[in-house]
Amino acid sequence: MGELFEELCKGPVVVVDDKIGDKEDLINKLIGEIEENNLPVLGYKSIEEVRKKLSGLLFSNFIVLDWRMIGGVEDLLGVQIGDEAEAVAEQEVIAFIKELQKICLAPIFVLSALPKEGIVSKLKTAGIITEGKNYVFVENKDVLCETKGALISKIEDWIKESPHIYLAKCWTNEWLSKNTTVFWDLYKLNPDWPALFYRSFEEDGEDPILALRDTLFQLIFSEIDVSDVKLSFLNKEIEETDEESQKESLKELYKRLGRILKNPLDIQLFICSYI
Repeated sequence: MGELFEELCKGPVVVVDDKIGDKEDLINKLIGEIEENNLPVLGYKSIEEVRKKLSGLLFSNFIVLDWRMIGGVEDLLGVQIGDEAEAVAEQEVIAFIKELQKICLAPIFVLSALPKEGIVSKLKTAGIITEGKNYVFVENKDVLCETKGALISKIEDWIKESPHIYLAKCWTNEWLSKNTTVFWDLYKLNPDWPALFYRSFEEDGEDPILALRDTLFQLIFSEIDVSDVKLSFLNKEIEETDEESQKESLKELYKRLGRILKNPLDIQLFICSYI
């Protein structure tokens, strides 16, 4: 396993393919390789099956998704209906990708033996951008499953090329780790610490829920350590855009800061200093 992948890619791997368990299909070879790298695999043989578990996929490592799962697509009489069934199955995959992207940042690998260009075209028509710094990759099933290490190598390259992804993974792993540490420390001090804090804040005339939120944030934030973040991964060349577009993007980014800055004037100073 690559060093960067091992360091950053935590959590279960989700595989959705109607050929799971079929010894003749290459998807099982890929699952074996993932398990050899000591990563838990959650396998599902249909979109319907995995959709029921969607809320539990929040911190998925990455998702492997078969493009053409027609095994579960049937008409009202239970008879598969050829091209029509395939079209319905493809729309199910597209809808599921959109659902996944609402809950997690995990990369999605769409596998198929069909020509890549046709699948990419259908995804783009549906508003799903693939490749580059985006989250959806269309891969030849034979190549990705047969070539040992190809999947992990692809994910590592993706992280290196996208500051957004790299920082998201660094931050999420650190936050979850320190969140667990803080909650265990509080529990060891007193299992009823939420009630004690709640009453104390209430007696002081504060909103207990808001005060609890701020207290937990400060406790966890004080433990966060991002000293290991590699600056070379963050300081990438910005893709060429016109100067006016860059200014507008920068303004929008700093407006987000304005939500947490106490002095509204600060946000204006930030913007002016960069334009």
